[in-house]
Amino acid sequence: MLPEHLDEIEVLKDSLLFFKNRIDAEQAILEVYQAEKSMIFEHFKPLADQNIPLKVDEISAMADFMRSRLKDIKLEQLEIQKNIAKDQEEYNRVNRMLSKKQDLYGKPRGEVHIQVNAPAPAKGRLKILYNTRQAGWEPVYDIRAGDPDKPIDLQMKANAYQNTGEDWENVNLTFSTGLPYVSGQRPSLATWFLRFQPKHPPATRRPAMERSAPAGNDYFLIDAEEEMLSDAVEVSETMTTVEYVVSRPWNITSGRDKQLVDLKSCRIPASFGYHSIPKLNNKAFLIAKIDKWQDYKLLPGKANLFFEDTYVGESYIDPVVVSDTLELSFGHDAGIIIERERLTEYTGRSLLGGKKTKTIAWEISLRNNKKQDINLVIFDQMPVSTHRDIEIDILNYSGADLDKRTGLLKWHFKLKPAQTEKFDFRYSVTYPRDKQLILE
Repeated sequence: MLPEHLDEIEVLKDSLLFFKNRIDAEQAILEVYQAEKSMIFEHFKPLADQNIPLKVDEISAMADFMRSRLKDIKLEQLEIQKNIAKDQEEYNRVNRMLSKKQDLYGKPRGEVHIQVNAPAPAKGRLKILYNTRQAGWEPVYDIRAGDPDKPIDLQMKANAYQNTGEDWENVNLTFSTGLPYVSGQRPSLATWFLRFQPKHPPATRRPAMERSAPAGNDYFLIDAEEEMLSDAVEVSETMTTVEYVVSRPWNITSGRDKQLVDLKSCRIPASFGYHSIPKLNNKAFLIAKIDKWQDYKLLPGKANLFFEDTYVGESYIDPVVVSDTLELSFGHDAGIIIERERLTEYTGRSLLGGKKTKTIAWEISLRNNKKQDINLVIFDQMPVSTHRDIEIDILNYSGADLDKRTGLLKWHFKLKPAQTEKFDFRYSVTYPRDKQLILE
């Protein structure tokens, strides 16, 4: 804060103290008058309580005294209360001025030192550019789907903020993917020395499903070209960064919540299909697949998903993934019934020597209650051995695509309205009888 600003602040503080002291003095006088009023009533109260006989002239004199003095006290109190109200108003006015000055002068400020070299005297204007850590942005998306026969509408926005202490009014915004405060220096490898480490027991993990990109014929393909609905920005790309130059000026207030700035909207061709993992959830989820999504220059960020104008959840767009296909889940469809049940007639156990064998079978049933054909992919899994004493025998998997490395099973169905399908898979596991395994 500059010295002249400090002087202004001190003058206002002195004024506040002046009015406060005057208000306190006036309040004290009010209390004195109130005490005198109470004393008068207390003085004459015993005469009335004890029924002491008084002469008429004595009663008249007492009444005249009380009327006159109480009138004077009341008028004085009213005058003092008016003065207090005026002083309080002045106190509030000065206090507001002080708050504004402190807020204005208390904001962080800096100085710019410029050194100019010129071969000859010249006149001109200087344009100063600077970086600040107190401003930034992150991309967010609204992705809307409705009719599976139509493309997806994607809207990209910038969630912008700034805490510089100065409000930005009618500023031209450029959103860049550059990171000026992250080191651009290439790292170096140090020598890797191997040393023995203490043994730790391996952590137990529950079986997990591995994602696998479905084949293209498991989707309803939408034959549509990319259509730009509107361009609010101009996109420029350099060797290392992408910049989004907003076409109209914006206002961003310092210290406020993040503000959404529209960047661009586009209509993207997609293909739709249903996925289900009945082992984990017996619902069928509508999945949209976007091919070559890197062509749209998307950035990592949260995506809000809407289906038929209803919010269905969030996803995350991660351009770092290697796959050329982006999959988005638009929630489950109650029109597809899926059940997974244990087949007891194929389930059993046996003992032979020092080993025991357990056989497990599951049946999955499907029904399409929708009015149109659907493409449905069902995922399940076989167990995978992690020890030579654990032997797994795959007995049946009803024509599924089997990944022997991961145990992933995948069935593809195209169901007509009201059509049902049933299939099963079975496996047996042989292992030492003195060991325990978690088997379904």
